[in-house]
Amino acid sequence: MYSVCSIKNISGEIQQLHEKEFTIDETFIISDDQRYLWANNSDVITAISSGLFQIIGYNGGIENISDQINYLKDLNNPLSSEKRDPTGKLRVHETSRPVGTFTYFTGSGDDPDDPGDVGNGQLFTIDHHQGEEDPEIIYIDFNILDNRTYIHEGYVIWHEALFDTINLSVVTRYPNYIVDSTANTSFELNTTYGLIVPSISGNVIFTENILSPTGGLVYMPLNDEGTRTYSFWNADWNSSTGLFENLTAAPFGNGEYNIFAAEIELSRFINKLPLLGTGFEKLQTADTQEIGHGMRIKLESDTYGDHNWKVSFVATLYRERTTSI
Repeated sequence: MYSVCSIKNISGEIQQLHEKEFTIDETFIISDDQRYLWANNSDVITAISSGLFQIIGYNGGIENISDQINYLKDLNNPLSSEKRDPTGKLRVHETSRPVGTFTYFTGSGDDPDDPGDVGNGQLFTIDHHQGEEDPEIIYIDFNILDNRTYIHEGYVIWHEALFDTINLSVVTRYPNYIVDSTANTSFELNTTYGLIVPSISGNVIFTENILSPTGGLVYMPLNDEGTRTYSFWNADWNSSTGLFENLTAAPFGNGEYNIFAAEIELSRFINKLPLLGTGFEKLQTADTQEIGHGMRIKLESDTYGDHNWKVSFVATLYRERTTSI
């Protein structure tokens, strides 16, 4: 358990730090589940070292800069403050579940047209019949905007397979748009990176509402080191209207969202897993991966020859909510 820690803007100006805007003299309490990310963010350490921000401890402001950084990183917290049993043994709860989330086993996604829905979307099931399209692909969406979600591991169940294979990956949603060199919009197609980026004379015209939850904005989560890949847009989600608002450019790549020009595979969880007969397999891992808004689970089956067979998938997720609102 960490000691109480806050950070205060003492620069005399409005500042942006670690995805938060600080007003003048604003103090922000750093929660236990975010302490590690703040303590290991180089921008935070630089802001403290340069005197723009000050760490506030249990007894008030800490003056010495090195003491502030040590306090933020909790280096002075004695082991005796940790929870121990009567023999002095340190009590440890080993789990990959992020604080504030619940374990959720599911064979379906959420309904993407209802941002508050949990569990009423596409099933993780492919029932292939001889003569049908092959490969077969289904997409599973999860509503993330008001329900932080992580994927942990999964289970594959199959019936009457003959060395058929499956892939499961995380891919991006993308908007419908046209490219017009005379458009003069704020959106430009960057074919090198497959992104739609900010521009003062762009060539992209969206043919659907980019501010809708399925419009094409993709949130890029922080990685394990507290940083994220280059992201060129910022937006605010309004759960009351069910729309994004305040879409603004982040031309230096320091935003939170991207707009992809096409489907991009971000990561692959299962690659060409061969299946034979009827069976069940647990895909076990100790890791978790946060799913960002606009990221979709893509399940693809490839039939060897052509015959009837079935496959389904059960995902283990960690979610802030496990029921609809």
